[in-house]
Formats: sequence, C-alpha cells, structure tokens
Amino acid sequence: MARKTAYIFTFLLVFVVCLPRIQSAGFPCAPSQFTCANQRCIQEKWRCDDMNDCGDGSDEKGCSPMTCNTANDFTCNNGRCIRKSWKCDQVDDCDDNSDEIGCPTRASASCPPDHFTCANEQCKPLSFRCDGEDDCLDGSDEQHCSNSCSSNQFRCDNGRCVSLDFRCDQEDDCNDLSDERGCVNKTCSPSEFTCSLSGRCIPARYRCDGRNDCMDGSDEKQCQNDNDLRA
Repeated sequence: MARKTAYIFTFLLVFVVCLPRIQSAGFPCAPSQFTCANQRCIQEKWRCDDMNDCGDGSDEKGCSPMTCNTANDFTCNNGRCIRKSWKCDQVDDCDDNSDEIGCPTRASASCPPDHFTCANEQCKPLSFRCDGEDDCLDGSDEQHCSNSCSSNQFRCDNGRCVSLDFRCDQEDDCNDLSDERGCVNKTCSPSEFTCSLSGRCIPARYRCDGRNDCMDGSDEKQCQNDNDLRA
C-alpha cells in the first residue's frame, strides 16, 4: 500500500512539473483556460481583466471596452474603472493620470482672512508675511516685500518686520536686538543680573558662565576669575 501511494505521489509530481513544458510544446490548454500567445495557460476568467496575466499582454488584446458602473465608478481614459472616491485624490489610480486631470487645486480653497496663501498652497498667519523667515518653505511669503511693515508689526534695524507683541519682551526677535532697545527696564532682583542693552533679568549664576545668556554679551563682559564671580 505504501509503495502504491509513493508511486501515485511521484506521478503527480512529475505531471505538475512537466505540465508547463507539455503545454508550451503545443498541447492545448484545458477548456477552462485561455491559451496565451506564448502558449502559457491561464484561467479564462483572467481574460480581459485589465491585468497582463500572460506576461505578453495577449490576454488583454481584442477586449471590448469595460463598462464602468457610473453610479460608483470613474472611467479612466484607458478604459479602466476605479472608485469615484479616488478621483482627484492626488494619486494616479488610473495609471494614465486621467483621474487627476481637471481637479481643483487646494489653493482654490482660500485661506482664512487673517492668513496668507503660500505659492505651495499652505496657509500662514499674515504676521509671518515679510518677517525675514521662510515660513512657507518656498520663499513666497518673503517675495515682493516693501521696506515698510504693517501697522501691527515692528520694523527692526535690519529691515525685518516682527510682531509688535515681540517688542520689549526681553527676547532678540529681530536678531539684532533692535526690538529690545529703548525699552523701560524693570528692576531686577538682587539674585538676578541686569543685561545692558535689553534690561533683561537673568539669574546671577549665569554671569560669566561662558554662555551669552543676555543675547548682547553683557553677562560675559568684565569677567575676571569665574570662581570669584560665581561665589
């Protein structure tokens, strides 16, 4: 019995291995199969399914144009059917880009009134316009800028425009300290050091620590012995 089973198994194995060679030698495919031009046999249902199952495209030749379901599908220029929801999704689902032709750009959806529309269709706050920073990442928010800043901005000595809220906030927003000049200095506590230009208060331990904490370098000037100054 075991010998008979082994014989049957060997026969089936040889049949499966040799079948493609037999078919390629000119033997007909099964009735439920389609014979490709390269003599390969594929399932008949794979015929005209918009997929190159034969490997030589012969299973897709002479096919009638596919009729898409107009209620749910979009018909591509190449006859392929895709879901309507895939139309204008910024992905070439048709493989000929016909599902992305004539689509409205995101720029057509205007930004809020207090925002600026970048060339790459991003929306940025109007305060970012002409502030010396490439907030759009394409430079469009810094193009066609005049030398004058808007009414809600402060013009730095370097020509940069920053929000008026940044004026005298003890931060160098202009990158030249001009937004911190002429500010009314507040009185720092005994445990703090008063920066020269901005009047900013920093912890006294930051004095002569090798770091420019004042942004104007005044906390690192006239330093003698670090250990004596920090004591």
